[in-house]
Amino acid sequence: MTRSDPAAIHWLRAGELGVGVSTETGAVVAMRHGDWGVLDRAELGRSFRLLVPTPDRRANFIDGRQQGTPICLISEDGRTVTSAWNDVVDEHGAAHLISVQTQITAHEDRIVFAIELDNTSDLVVENVYFPDLGDIRPAPSGRLDAFTYVPGTLGRYRSSIWPTFRNEAGYWGVDHPTFHCGSHAGFVPMNPMVPWMLLEDGSLGLYVGVDEPSAEPVTWFAELLPGYDDSITWRTLAGGRVPAGEAIGGHTVGVHFAAVHLPYLAAGERRALTPIAVAAYTGDWHAGADRYIRRRAAWGRPCACPPAWARDPHSWLQLQLKSQESERRVSFAELPEIAAECARHGVTAIQVVGWTEGGQDGNMPSHNPDQQLGGAEALRGAIAACQRLGVKIVLYTKFTWADRTTERFHRELISHAVKDPYGDYYQYYGYRYQTITQLLDINTHRLVPMCFLSERYLKICQEEFANLVNLGADGMLYDEAMWHGSSVCFDESHQHRLGAPVFANDREFVSRLRQTPGLPGDYLFACEAPYDLEWEAYHLGYIRSSDPDYLPVNRYLRPDGLLMTAVIGFDDRNMINQCLLYRYVISYEPFNFKGRLSDAPDTVAYGQRMDQLRVELRDWFWDANFIDTVGVAVRKSNGAAHHPYAAFRHRDGRTAVAIANYSDEPIDGLSVRIDGQSLPMRYRLVDDPEWHPVNDDLAIPPRSAAVLIPVTAVPSDQ
Repeated sequence: MTRSDPAAIHWLRAGELGVGVSTETGAVVAMRHGDWGVLDRAELGRSFRLLVPTPDRRANFIDGRQQGTPICLISEDGRTVTSAWNDVVDEHGAAHLISVQTQITAHEDRIVFAIELDNTSDLVVENVYFPDLGDIRPAPSGRLDAFTYVPGTLGRYRSSIWPTFRNEAGYWGVDHPTFHCGSHAGFVPMNPMVPWMLLEDGSLGLYVGVDEPSAEPVTWFAELLPGYDDSITWRTLAGGRVPAGEAIGGHTVGVHFAAVHLPYLAAGERRALTPIAVAAYTGDWHAGADRYIRRRAAWGRPCACPPAWARDPHSWLQLQLKSQESERRVSFAELPEIAAECARHGVTAIQVVGWTEGGQDGNMPSHNPDQQLGGAEALRGAIAACQRLGVKIVLYTKFTWADRTTERFHRELISHAVKDPYGDYYQYYGYRYQTITQLLDINTHRLVPMCFLSERYLKICQEEFANLVNLGADGMLYDEAMWHGSSVCFDESHQHRLGAPVFANDREFVSRLRQTPGLPGDYLFACEAPYDLEWEAYHLGYIRSSDPDYLPVNRYLRPDGLLMTAVIGFDDRNMINQCLLYRYVISYEPFNFKGRLSDAPDTVAYGQRMDQLRVELRDWFWDANFIDTVGVAVRKSNGAAHHPYAAFRHRDGRTAVAIANYSDEPIDGLSVRIDGQSLPMRYRLVDDPEWHPVNDDLAIPPRSAAVLIPVTAVPSDQ
C-alpha cells in the first residue's frame, strides 16, 4: 500500500456510484449517482461515531470529526481507502484506549464500508455509526423516501425524507426529527429482520444493506438537521416540512444518515463489524431489491424445500380451538368432522390453534394438549382420523415467549429470559382475547422474551417439540418466529457475552428440532413472517397482507418461497385475487380463524375456482418465476398505471400476467405491454373459463381477476 496525499479526496467508483473519501480526515465528503449529488457539501462529511458510556455519562459520544489526522492508506489498485485512529477522544475531551480502523472498498457493483475496533479501555462500545453520511440530499426530482420491506404485514415500509420528514421518535427523546426504520411496526426494526433499505424517489436510488449474512443488530438511522421550519404538520403521516435552502436560523439544513451497529464491544475485545454495502441503481424499488438478491445469491442461501404434499397449489383452514379466556370452541373429538368438510372442498391442511394448555398464547412455552379439549390421546386420535381423510394437521407453536402469569415462569423459565442491562427481564404487552375485561387490558397475560442463546432453553424447546412429534401431526407453524422482543441479551449466565444478539440461533433452533427422534421425513416447518435468512430453515411463511396498496416485496425477494396469507372475509374475492397475483396459499379464516369453511361459502367457492385455475395453469402461475411488475406495463384507457397486477416468467422465457380489479366497478380499456414480447395473448377470468383475445380494451368485472398467457399456451381443449 502507498501513503496518499493528505490533502486529496480519493474517488472510489462502482457502477453508477462514486464516493469521495478525504485522506486527511477519513471522512466521506462526496457521493454522486449520475446527476444526483447525494452528498455534495464536503464540510458536512463524517467518518464514524461511537457511543461509549462512562460511569457518570450514558450519552458519551466519540465523533470521528473531533479526532486527530488518521493514518490513511490507498491500495495499489486504488480501490480501497484504509483509515486508522488510535486512542480516540470523546466530545468532552477525554481520551480512550480505543483504536478504530475503517476500510472503504470499491467492488464492481457496490462500495463496501467495513470497520474494526480494538477496545483496550475499561468501557463498552455500545453503538457504532458506520457508514456515517453527514449530508444526504434529495434526488433531482426534489424527493427522497426511505423504503424497505416489513416481514409479514404491509410488505413494505416507506417514510418520506424529503421534502417532508417523518419523526418516528418521541420529540421529547431526541434533538432532531429522527427516522429509525419503521419503529411503529411493533418490532425491533433492524438486521437480520430488516437487512437492507433504500433511499429513493421511484426512479433513482441508493441501496444500503449488510454485505454478509449476520445476526449482528444493525439499524438504519436518519435525522433532519436542525429540524422543521414549521411544525404544524409534524405529527401527520407525511411528517413535517424540511426547511428550504441550506440554512435556517443560523443552522445548517441537512439530513444525516447512518447504519448503526450495536456491537456491545467489551473491554479488551477486538472485533470487525458487519460490513455495509452501498450501491446506486436506476429504476424503482425492484431495482434496489435486486441488489440484495444478487448479493444473497453469492452467500448461497436458498429456500428450504417443502415436503411434496405442500408443493402443489393448495389451501388451508386456520382454526382456533380455545383462547386464554377458555371459551373452548371445538374439542379434539370434533376435528375429524371439520377435516371431512375440508376434504369435500379440496382444502389440504388445517392449522390448529389454541390446542395447548391455557389456550392460544397462554402457558407458553408449554405445548401440552389441553385437558379441557380432550387431552393428548384424544388429540392424537383426532389427528390420525383427519389424516385418514386426506387432510394434514399442522399445529400452532410459540417458543419466543414465556407466559409471565405461570408458576413455571417464576420457578424455572425466568432464568432463561432475555435480560436488559439492569438485569431485569424484558416484557411484551401480550395479546388480548374475547372478553371486555381482557380487551381493556386488565387481565392480559404479559409475555417475556426467552433467550435462544441459552442452551438450557433450547433443550426446553426441544422437549416441548417432542410432544408435537409424538402427537403425529404433519407439521408445525411457529408463530412470531421473526423476532425476540429484544435484539440483545445481557445475562452472561446463559454463557454468552454481554449484549449478544438473540437472533444468532434462529436457524440453529430449527436444525435441532429436525433431529427429534421419530420426526417424519415429510414434516412441514412453517412460521409466521420469516425474515429473509429464515427461509433457509422454514418451508412456508404465513403472513397477513390485506391492504389494497400492498406491495409483494416478500414474494419478490423469495419468488420460490411458499407464502400463505389470511383470507377472513365472507365474500373475500379480492383477497383470493391477491393470492392469485402473488402466488400465495389461501388460509381460510372465517370469524377471524374461529369458524369453519361452511361459514364462508362464497369465499370458499371463489377460492376453489381460483385454485383450480392454478392447477390447470400451474406452469404459468405456480411454477413460473414471479417478477411482479418488472418489464410489464398495464395501463388504463387514460394512460394511468393500473394496480394491481403481477407477471410470471415461464421457464421458456415467455411471460404471463395476472391482473385484478379490486374496485366495485368494472374496468375496461386496459392495455398490456410486455418488454421484448409481442406474442398474441389470450385471457380468461377466474370465474369464467372462456378464453378471449387480448387487445387494448381488456375488461375486468368488479372484484375479479384475469390471467393472460401466450395464445400458443392456451389448453388445447379450449
